[in-house]
Amino acid sequence: MLILYELKKQVEKPFVWVYLVVCVLVNFWALASEGYSAMKVAQQNEAVSAIGTTLISEDNATAEEQYLGEGYVTSVMNRGSGNAMEWLEFDIGQNVLLHSQNNCETGAKPLIMGISEPVFTQRLNELRENGENLHINGGEWLLGKIIPKLLICISFECAIFAMLISVKIGGQEFTEKTAQVVYSTKKGRSLGVKKLAASLIAAALFHVAVTAVSALLLLVICPCRNLLSASAFLENMETGNIVTWFPMSVGHYILANTAFSLFLTLIFGAFGYAVWGMLCSVPATVFGALGISTAPFALGFFLLPGEGLWRLIFASCPVSLIVGRAGFWFCESRNSIPIPGFEVISAAAWGVIAFVFVMLAVNRLKRVKL
Repeated sequence: MLILYELKKQVEKPFVWVYLVVCVLVNFWALASEGYSAMKVAQQNEAVSAIGTTLISEDNATAEEQYLGEGYVTSVMNRGSGNAMEWLEFDIGQNVLLHSQNNCETGAKPLIMGISEPVFTQRLNELRENGENLHINGGEWLLGKIIPKLLICISFECAIFAMLISVKIGGQEFTEKTAQVVYSTKKGRSLGVKKLAASLIAAALFHVAVTAVSALLLLVICPCRNLLSASAFLENMETGNIVTWFPMSVGHYILANTAFSLFLTLIFGAFGYAVWGMLCSVPATVFGALGISTAPFALGFFLLPGEGLWRLIFASCPVSLIVGRAGFWFCESRNSIPIPGFEVISAAAWGVIAFVFVMLAVNRLKRVKL
């Protein structure tokens, strides 16, 4: 009941609604600014509506060129003849976060290649055998541009909200000068855990709301419903190839990335609550939580060398997982870290770290001197 009461209090106040409106407007702008990409996706969506998510081949090329253009159809048919090892070398060799192009045999590359090569080679062979790379899909416009841009907006908006709402819920008694009364009882001392639960639930519900509204905007501005059942695949040298580590449809790929964004939101919320619990000061917590969250990214961006294993640590922090990577999780691409499951392992590790700090904060609140 107390958790529901905490949530009800937040919904009754303008902060949540004002922030939600701001997020929706930002996401609307992000979609509206991709006018050309939206037009190309709409063309493919119309083609799929007429002829299905079929394999593009000599037999049906004429019908597909009517919707997609001769150049696109020809390029898709040529994708089935790519060399797996050349593709592997090119994609991983272009990942500048881990090693430079002029020093490909040092730093992290031997380790990365050792892990990725057998998995990726098998995946490319499977991709060609199943014809996944010859299906009509969202390609460079939906998976390469629109979804990443929208997802990075959602991820950052919800991460900031998660930290702010955890401070707002957790620090209410300290802000209103009632902490000395509330936390002086045995029941009040256990209030911290319930406020933590309310904070994380509020962050999750906000993420769901922002994502749902953004999805509606996506379908209105950039019709792509018919593309969701196509294979998630992209081969484009400008935006970078996207090859999922296991067979996925476009819809499943988007859902997996959205779920991962939600998990990152909960991590940011936990860190926000942990910092507040240790400092017991709302202004200090807001700056402290933002500082702690961005410090690993800033350290890696400005101080760490441009290649090598240290970059893996930098690339694993939650902010780094969002910056330049949102929309490229669960795949091998020049925007991702070319290790199968890297983002999942990284997020799980940070989740454990956040849990430890949260437990320290809860114990700190039980012993706070009032």
